[in-house]
Amino acid sequence: MPCPPGLSCPSAGIPRASAGVRRPGGLLLQRADRLASPANPADTADLTGIAPALVVTAEYDLLKAEGVAYADRLRAAGALVGHHDVTGADHGYDASDEDKAREVYPLIAEHVRRALTGRRAS
Repeated sequence: MPCPPGLSCPSAGIPRASAGVRRPGGLLLQRADRLASPANPADTADLTGIAPALVVTAEYDLLKAEGVAYADRLRAAGALVGHHDVTGADHGYDASDEDKAREVYPLIAEHVRRALTGRRAS
């Protein structure tokens, strides 16, 4: 089962696998792959087959537009589980605002729980 992507910083690098290069337990990643991110606006690769994802953005985050665009791309690929925008928050809110973190972390945990157990959202 693929690991579900979860982004609280949409432009962060997400490992992308090189086709055909395998190691036990998964694909061997090359340096260029580790620096790539499907959330990066410059990445126009087809997202068909990407693991279902929950995208979390923050209302005042300068990177919010990238997160929204990524959510749109995931939706088009049939892989968007949900998009949650944290009201009144900025980038890194979870390190400085315990209430905002307590609002979002259960959503992320439930997403991971469903992915690991194969349950769908109700």
